[in-house]
Amino acid sequence: MEESYRQLQSIYTAFTQQYTDAGTQYQKLSEQGYAPELADLYKEFTETRGAEIAQEGLQLAIRYAASAQVLSKRYTDELFHFLNTRGMNGYLTDPAPDPQAALISLSGAAGTTLSASFDVENSTATSVSPRVSTTPVLDDSGTALEGAMIDVVPELINLAPGQKQTVKVMIPLDADLYREGVCYSTALVIVGLGQARNQLISCQIDVT
Repeated sequence: MEESYRQLQSIYTAFTQQYTDAGTQYQKLSEQGYAPELADLYKEFTETRGAEIAQEGLQLAIRYAASAQVLSKRYTDELFHFLNTRGMNGYLTDPAPDPQAALISLSGAAGTTLSASFDVENSTATSVSPRVSTTPVLDDSGTALEGAMIDVVPELINLAPGQKQTVKVMIPLDADLYREGVCYSTALVIVGLGQARNQLISCQIDVT
């Protein structure tokens, strides 16, 4: 554990230094007053690579949030199981569910296709057009499962105030990708609902 903290501290120090160096370089660009030719290059970069890097950063943040939510639930479940099996069941009750947390649990054999459905509701006073996307499928070690497919129907929804739409998710368990006895995780991300709840739905896939 101490070694892990030292590694984390080293990463944080390196990141901080990199951020400081980037700030210095950006300051130098600012001092040059953004000459017209430099401004054009800056715009070209932000519209191409800048947008791609920002999108990649968003996907990494979503993967982190989904994985952290799954890990948090596993920790809570294992903690209560441990305490209950040690004779504390008379003092403990199951924790109250988080009203903003959502979890879909699926199980099936490799080679089959799993499916689930959920409702997306517009609880705002204006019309919205939320989009449902998915994060990469991760195995129990946190490694992305390259080639794993998840179908969402529909992906784009048009909702009037108070209206809701059922969304169906289909996950084919390719026998060449999924391994028996492994629990995989992914997440469904709902963007465009404003302050509505359940914008991130964790999904656990147990391959039996």
